[in-house]
Amino acid sequence: MRYSLFGRTNRYVSKVAFGTWGFDTSLWRDGNKHQFDTALDVALELGINLFDTALVYGNGEAERTLGLAIASHRAGVDALVASKIPSLVPINIYSSHIHANEAFPRDHIRQCTERSLKNLGVERLFLQQLHFWTSRWLYEGDWLETLLALREEGKIEAIGVSLHDHDCFSAIELAESGLVDSIQAQFNLFDQGVNRYLGEVCLRTGTALLGRSPLYAGALAGNYTHGHSFLPGDWRESFFDQEHINEVVSRVTEIREHFSLSPEKLADFALCFCISNPFLTSVLVGMRVPRHVYSAISTSKKPLMEESMRFACRVYDWLSS
Repeated sequence: MRYSLFGRTNRYVSKVAFGTWGFDTSLWRDGNKHQFDTALDVALELGINLFDTALVYGNGEAERTLGLAIASHRAGVDALVASKIPSLVPINIYSSHIHANEAFPRDHIRQCTERSLKNLGVERLFLQQLHFWTSRWLYEGDWLETLLALREEGKIEAIGVSLHDHDCFSAIELAESGLVDSIQAQFNLFDQGVNRYLGEVCLRTGTALLGRSPLYAGALAGNYTHGHSFLPGDWRESFFDQEHINEVVSRVTEIREHFSLSPEKLADFALCFCISNPFLTSVLVGMRVPRHVYSAISTSKKPLMEESMRFACRVYDWLSS
């Protein structure tokens, strides 16, 4: 397992981190709760030490599942848990501006942190993140003051934000400021905005950079075909409408043909592309069954993708703005 220094902290985190959004079976309808514990146990046993979750994943269920797995694992395991605080009010990238104190007021930040600690059964989070970000919040509200106070109290160790998909531009000034320890953004073959906007500045300021969705919700693992359908109520049912799924499948076919990839090698290639990115501290991989864990760890141990190959992949960036 490769490890990276987490920004300005003295902590080293696994290059592959365990993402738990898939534990929310109300959104990922094909999930099997009986396999989540086994997948976590395999990850802990094989050296993954960074686990990313959020209070809203299954209304705390993902946190509780993760906490029980950590508690039941062998003594001495050093699991670093990153969670996220949801906005108090509905918000998305297209919303009119909402003041920081409306989205993340002091009491809300504290209450959510306490709920996450209780769900996980721990006394301190390694990383607490705002589950949204907009550039004007750098100058608004008392979110940072509150998180710094929680760190002083020993309830969190590091502070970060999680960006909306395809939106790296909003965090450039935040990264320049050095006020947070980490920034989380989507990064994959289809969405390479991290390279354009955040990579160099995070490297220069010592800000950890976490890349999520390396397989684009399974599309870059070759899981979908033209006309693919999902179980009713699954979030991918609306996300991958027929126009989107057809576009994605066509682009996946181009990647496979360009790099002469067999179907079973696609996911390995897509994940290796992310792991090899010199700007990313860790890559968050959704893993719901043990074979996902074994596969991700196997990929992480392989030689990094050469720069010329990564450069050739730039033509497949069609989602970053």
